[in-house]
Amino acid sequence: MQMRVRDGVLPIVVFTLAACVTNISAAAPIPIEVWRVGDDGLTVRLADALQNEVERNKQFVRATALDPQRIVIKINRNVAWASDGDRDSLQYDISVLKNDIVIADDIRGECLVDRLASCSKVVMRVVGERIATK
Repeated sequence: MQMRVRDGVLPIVVFTLAACVTNISAAAPIPIEVWRVGDDGLTVRLADALQNEVERNKQFVRATALDPQRIVIKINRNVAWASDGDRDSLQYDISVLKNDIVIADDIRGECLVDRLASCSKVVMRVVGERIATK
């Protein structure tokens, strides 16, 4: 299709298309900072796995303490640990804060210690859903 300018006016379709293209943009990544209260090895490993997921997932970006839009994911206490003989698991209790206000304090779950990367993906998906509803 060939478009012609008539009397100095471009067809409206060109302007409409240009407006659509310039308004298309990916959502800005959510700045996330991971905090932990516990200092035991499993709690530290879970915090590290969550931070790695923040850095891997394009929905999130690592935040700094000075970022006014940051969301804090806080592991509220040392993770609980259990063993069924063959495999070790941990139980976590996580809160999500925005501007020092708790927006979710009921993210709890259990995961296998040798699957912390998979566990952190699930936690971050839940965090993303909670942020979206606030």
